[in-house]
Amino acid sequence: MLDRTRSFQNCRETDVPGYNDCPSLVYPVNRGAGTKQTMVNGQIDTFGSTQVASVPPPPIGKRSSSRSSSAIKVPQALHKNKDEILQEIDSIFARKSKLSPVELEYHQKKFRANFGQTLEHEHGKQLMNEVLASLEDDSKVHKILTQWMMSDSTINKWCPSLRKIMCNLQPDGI
Repeated sequence: MLDRTRSFQNCRETDVPGYNDCPSLVYPVNRGAGTKQTMVNGQIDTFGSTQVASVPPPPIGKRSSSRSSSAIKVPQALHKNKDEILQEIDSIFARKSKLSPVELEYHQKKFRANFGQTLEHEHGKQLMNEVLASLEDDSKVHKILTQWMMSDSTINKWCPSLRKIMCNLQPDGI
């Protein structure tokens, strides 16, 4: 019978029987003396199921970025500078929302307090232009902002609030 009342907090590994042993089902303990080991591509085949490849692997083609294929192409004429983007965001915040006034104010404050340096970078301007260009489609706005949050951890303080505001705008606006 095992002594289950013994404490193993202050002991060595050798005091605990079976500590750090591999389970016998993963690596067989007794290999038969007559077991044949085969060599496949200079490696010992311990499981007996590895076979030499009959054909070479296919060549790796030119990889395309999923980001560029799924991104919305905004014409260069629609690219806005920092001030224009901020004005459009303010006009969006002025529109009617499905959110309660308290919740809307909370998300607007959270956005304004954390938005900061995002538009200082060209990448931030491009993505905000994409978001603003697709305001008519809530699911597209949600998708763009979600993908942006997953790829850039620096926006996680303000982006959920912006997404919540934009996805809860009243359809007939101001």
